[in-house]
Order: sequence, then structure tokens, then C-alpha cells
Amino acid sequence: MVRLVITSLVTFVVTLLMVRVLVRLAPRIGLVDEPGVRRQHSSPTPLVGGLAMFVGLQFSVLVGELTVGPMRALLAGAAILVIVGVLDDMHELSSRARFVAQLVAAMLMVYWGGAVLADLGALWSDTVVHLN
Repeated sequence: MVRLVITSLVTFVVTLLMVRVLVRLAPRIGLVDEPGVRRQHSSPTPLVGGLAMFVGLQFSVLVGELTVGPMRALLAGAAILVIVGVLDDMHELSSRARFVAQLVAAMLMVYWGGAVLADLGALWSDTVVHLN
């Protein structure tokens, strides 16, 4: 339990440090969202929160006592989505490119990670919609 708390605190600190570093780096590498008609902010805003959290997560996996084996597909899929998200923030990728990346991440989860969608939950009532 103590190890988990220490790993969580270290991960939190790493994430905070990454936010500080990436906020300064963001304007130089084009990771800034400019104000506009569809935006709520009134000044340029760095787009680095998700990237910082992903680095913190990866750090916790590397230094923590987690069994990475079952999570490899999830971490690989997440890495694809984060990379594509950063590229999209920098270069505004097409919806087709983003969809292909999401499809690849999902396929990793299904074929490598063994993920199965067994039901859709209770969509319209208290009855669960099963897919078998």
C-alpha cells in the first residue's frame, strides 16, 4: 500500500513538472490553440495537459510495481491516440487520419489485448442490451 501511494505521488509530481515544461515549450512547437469563433478562451492556450498526463502514466508504469503484460495493448493503443492527438493539435489532421488511428488502437485492444464488447449496457431501460 505504501509503495502504491509513493508511486502515485511521484507520478503526480512528474505530471506537474511535465505541464510546466510543456507549457513553456508549446509555443515553440506549435501546440497552442488560438482564440477564435469556436473557442471559449480569449488568449493563446497551450495544448499540453493530456500529453503531460500520458507521460505521468507511462512513468508510473515504468517505476511502479504494476504487471505491464496485460496492459501492453492498452498502453500501445493509448500511445497511438496521444501521438495522433498531438499531431492533430499541431497540424489539424483529417478526420480520416484520426479515424484510422482510432481503428488501429481499437484493433490492438481486440487482437492483442483480447478485449471483447459483450453488451452495450442499459441503453433505453433497466435491461442490458447483450451482443451475443
